[in-house]
Amino acid sequence: MFGNFFRQSADFRLIQQNTVAILVEADGTEEVIKTSLTTENGVAVSLSDGDTVKIVDNSKDFTDVSGTYWGAEAVDFAASRELFSGTSATTFEPNAAMTRAMIVTVLARLDGVDTTKGDTWYEAGSSGPWPAASPTVPTWSRG
Repeated sequence: MFGNFFRQSADFRLIQQNTVAILVEADGTEEVIKTSLTTENGVAVSLSDGDTVKIVDNSKDFTDVSGTYWGAEAVDFAASRELFSGTSATTFEPNAAMTRAMIVTVLARLDGVDTTKGDTWYEAGSSGPWPAASPTVPTWSRG
């Protein structure tokens, strides 16, 4: 069960790929709902009873991803949901290869794992019990 389905209607001219739902906790902390989707009618998101949300433009600007870049919409979508954070505060490096650690970190973020803890950017998502226990993380072997 995914909880209750919620669709927020707003001025549809303002809804874009980078418009996301933010879960607002009772203590005031906020978290991007990574599975929120923009639709032609607003923002769709799955919630539990009593959840408080707000709808925001969570655009990320990367100097190396122009609006004419063929993957700009996909970069906007993934970065606004904080699945990808770029290679720096201002660059995304869209043509760079992804490492296994990057892939696992993105999957961990999608699965709700807090990847901000650890000595390196990938430590929380790629170590500990989460990758081994997650059905979304493939196992690799050398052979």
